[in-house]
Amino acid sequence: MAKGRIDYRIKILYFLGMIFIVSGHIENGGVSLFYEWFPLYSFHLALFAFCSGYMYKKGSEKNIKQYITKKIKKLIIPVFLFNIFYCLLVSILSNFGFTIGVSKENLVEKLLILPITNGHQFAYNMGGWFVIPLFMILIFNIFVQKYFHYCKKIYIYFIYIIIGIIGMYLASRGYNYDWWLVFARFSYLLQFFAIGLIYKDYLEQKDKISNLLYFLIIFTISIIIIFKYGEMPYIIPSWCNNVNNGPIMPLGYEWQKY
Repeated sequence: MAKGRIDYRIKILYFLGMIFIVSGHIENGGVSLFYEWFPLYSFHLALFAFCSGYMYKKGSEKNIKQYITKKIKKLIIPVFLFNIFYCLLVSILSNFGFTIGVSKENLVEKLLILPITNGHQFAYNMGGWFVIPLFMILIFNIFVQKYFHYCKKIYIYFIYIIIGIIGMYLASRGYNYDWWLVFARFSYLLQFFAIGLIYKDYLEQKDKISNLLYFLIIFTISIIIIFKYGEMPYIIPSWCNNVNNGPIMPLGYEWQKY
């Protein structure tokens, strides 16, 4: 992709990802379109992480301060501003008998802590829970790119994936609550962020496989998984639960999407 040009492939993937997320929250929109083979929860958030990894701009690590400032302005500040807005909205609606978003936590916790550890504090803004772990990944990655530049990138990216597997292992053992949930979400998305980096740096130029062969391969893999487990396993990213078939299963299944 030439410098300065818009990569519409990624724009389309982001667009599809948004549709998949909405559809997944309304029981697939009442339509069964291979959803039993490819549950939306198994890849819609992973798709965003993949795109974010793919879109990482080489050289951004040369000015870490500028990079972090930009991400804070684009991600963190909007999260907390929207949180204040929904806090006011819930407070106003509670006077008219609406109980959605009303909870026992104190106001300071709901405004400052829960956006990091939970993301569902006012219910109406629960869809933005993934922004904090994504921000964490971006900052983690920029420091790694800066201070481990002498290491071969492919090794670093596989370490990202290992961190993801460790996080899913811990989540499968019940460590997916409070601050453990922060790490679980971070590690879950980190592995697919790494796949985006790997694809762009090492695989894209070699990706000559035809669409027909590609889909034959992923359908074959899906059939094998369904026969083995009786259904297509998937993880629920927001809570990092449903990891019943081992910490590698989410990665092994979702890898085929890319």
